[in-house]
Amino acid sequence: MPWQANNNAMGELRMPSVAAHAEAREAAKGRLTVRLHMLAAEKVMVARSDCADQVAYVSAGVPGLAALLAAAAGEGKQLYMHAREHAVCVVRICEHSALAPAGAAGTAGAAILAPGLGTDFDGFLALSEVMRANFKVCAGTVEEWSVYSLQPGRADRDAPLADVTLEVRPRRRPRGAGVLRLDGRRLAAQLVRHCSSNVLSANELLLMRPNLRLCTAAPAAPAAPAALTALTVEAAVAAATSVAVAAAGAGAGAGAEPQCRGEEGRERGSAVRATAVATAAEEGDDDDDEEGDGSDDDDDDDDDEDDDDDDDEEEGLVMVARVLSMTPSAEELPDGEDAAAADDDALTVVETFRGLVTADTVVYLRHDDSFGMGADVFELVDAAPRPAGPPPRGMVDVTTSDEELFPVKRKLLRPCIKLTSAVMAGAGVHADATTAAGVPVDCCTFDRVLLFLEAQARGPDGAASFSFGAEHTDAMLQAARDLGLRGLEELCLKRLGEFESRVRTAGIPWAEVMRRNGVGERLLVMDGMVLDVTRWLEEHPGGSVIIPEQALGVDSTVFFELYHSSRQSFRYLKEFYIGEVAGADRDSVPAPPELPSDAFVEQLRQWTTWRITPEDKVHKSF
Repeated sequence: MPWQANNNAMGELRMPSVAAHAEAREAAKGRLTVRLHMLAAEKVMVARSDCADQVAYVSAGVPGLAALLAAAAGEGKQLYMHAREHAVCVVRICEHSALAPAGAAGTAGAAILAPGLGTDFDGFLALSEVMRANFKVCAGTVEEWSVYSLQPGRADRDAPLADVTLEVRPRRRPRGAGVLRLDGRRLAAQLVRHCSSNVLSANELLLMRPNLRLCTAAPAAPAAPAALTALTVEAAVAAATSVAVAAAGAGAGAGAEPQCRGEEGRERGSAVRATAVATAAEEGDDDDDEEGDGSDDDDDDDDDEDDDDDDDEEEGLVMVARVLSMTPSAEELPDGEDAAAADDDALTVVETFRGLVTADTVVYLRHDDSFGMGADVFELVDAAPRPAGPPPRGMVDVTTSDEELFPVKRKLLRPCIKLTSAVMAGAGVHADATTAAGVPVDCCTFDRVLLFLEAQARGPDGAASFSFGAEHTDAMLQAARDLGLRGLEELCLKRLGEFESRVRTAGIPWAEVMRRNGVGERLLVMDGMVLDVTRWLEEHPGGSVIIPEQALGVDSTVFFELYHSSRQSFRYLKEFYIGEVAGADRDSVPAPPELPSDAFVEQLRQWTTWRITPEDKVHKSF
């Protein structure tokens, strides 16, 4: 998982850069957040919902959100939202009258409420199946959704995209024994229209119904009509020429789809799209039929509208696309000498992991051979390859001990003495050095090292903002020594010095623990460890009452076992550790009504190897 300037892109945990984290925190201020009840669009929409729809529908009258929708419509813009605190991916939002607030007479909103659902939410949000998968939400739950503000001035996010690379395959194996052959360029042109005005994120999944009449490629060799019939999604139509002709899918015949604000003339044809987007030149006059001019092709698309919702094969071919990579448009990036200078001075490599699809965006396709969709099932013909761009300047490829590759800017690694040869490759005595290096540090620790380096490079304010948990001090100290990073080593030694100055080398008498608890401090004893949680008590996730009521004045090990099922809690014990109960007083610590399990005590000791051995005072007689 290479270190990138992003945070949790589609579930991949990546360390954010210092600057990216600060920008995200600033952008979150003042954003509108509402609680919405999740609905399966295919179950509750009055007009049938298409699995390939690119819009999520929200109920009317959501506090604060309705005004933003109206304002966006007045400006001819779209409104976007994302689930939970961080934007894993983003979706366009439109109001739908079928999802009116609960209790509204004569609306579907009242009908879909289950008994006992409650009213602890602001409205409903209907999402397609693939949207629920992208956002990792389930129908029937209530989630917090936030309005997402586009920031086109940033080259690493929300910029209009120059291109996007998608990995595509059929959602299901086509029926019959033939090979489904699709023209990559024409399919890409349809995907541009399908995704227009949408904000795409890395690894996001999309569904699309292609117009097979336009993008089905000719067979590699002449074939009998029966073989051509196997290429169609609806086997009732056979081609008389060398091109398979079939176009089955949801159409407008089963009821008009609700109009989205800001989308004039939006309709469902063989692909869901905004009709305002220009058609690719190579599709020529054929595209007029695809836009829904009442031709027989559109009529064919409508024939299956009344079929079962759950049978995708009856509805027509559905393509699955996954976002692999994207490039921001050229006007968002510096050019010429400015670009070279900016690249050399940059501390991190900008990775575009989210962007806006426009009519000028170019889509490049790759064949996805997962789920048994190999060349014997699906073939992508004449797909335009993505041109290779110039590699980032001034890079060092660092491989960690667990074989993760980190492309890192040389400028960022200059303080690392042990990496001097790779950083200075091509200069002077380092002329024969390579721009690659291996380090005896695991990827998670190296992530934290890079954050430290970036914070230091950004000046005193950046350095002051850097911090890491005390549980990582030992690993960071070893990494600092392995890399020859004196500044980090000094910081870790300072942390350890604070630990050593806080921890009592002599045993702490039980009477002192009781005395200090009696004057307002909160000292816990766990397996002989003395933990001072006085300042932390108000932040305790379980509340500030339970610890004083149950865990003071006794050995609290069993309570930690009962209330902390996650062993991650062990990581924070070092923050509160101040020493050990005096050996002579161990038997004086009262036992709780129930004792901890032996397995838990053994695991606790494995996680707390940093404990000291108290130097109990021994009186000698002469």
